[in-house]
Amino acid sequence: MLIKNIAFMKKSASIPACLCLILAFGVLAIQNAHAQAPEKFKFGLKASALYASPAVVNPEPSQVALGGYNPVWGYDVSIFAKRKIWKSISILGQIGNSLQGRSWEGAQYRHHLVYAELGVSMRLIHPVFIEAGLRGGGVVATNDPYKVNMNKGDFGGRLGLGLQFSRKFSLHLDYLRSFTPFRETTLPSGNYGVFRRNFAAGLSYTF
Repeated sequence: MLIKNIAFMKKSASIPACLCLILAFGVLAIQNAHAQAPEKFKFGLKASALYASPAVVNPEPSQVALGGYNPVWGYDVSIFAKRKIWKSISILGQIGNSLQGRSWEGAQYRHHLVYAELGVSMRLIHPVFIEAGLRGGGVVATNDPYKVNMNKGDFGGRLGLGLQFSRKFSLHLDYLRSFTPFRETTLPSGNYGVFRRNFAAGLSYTF
């Protein structure tokens, strides 16, 4: 009888042990599956205040000769998607609308652009990351009197520095510069192109 009781106790004690082992293997399996699962796209919104300061190729002619390209304030808003591809590096794509332009003698001439951008985001040290992208787009509306001489296409690049201060929100500082002139002018002193140059600061929200 004593032997049977001892055997029963050993058998009863082995049941919780087996359950613990099964549970442990289950947790490890879930963690391993999660670690091997492909990264998903993350989506979000980004909005920035834009300081548009058009750049004229050197040697720079007078503002009077070109019709004036003083800076103006604008904005840049977009929706974006990103996906981690390796360690701290992610691919980044966005489409958006940008209000840029110029001012001259008290008048402001607005350029509304739409664009698409493809680039990469790399985390340096938490919470700091950098971004770089190429964007292409064009002017869809403007009150600029030189609109007939403006190029329809606009191709450029962006360099950015970010600070993620919460799980959802990040602060961004960006520098944007066009590779192609948005206006080309022929003067007696030569041909001149005006390029987009923008400085931006804003926030992004990731869903």
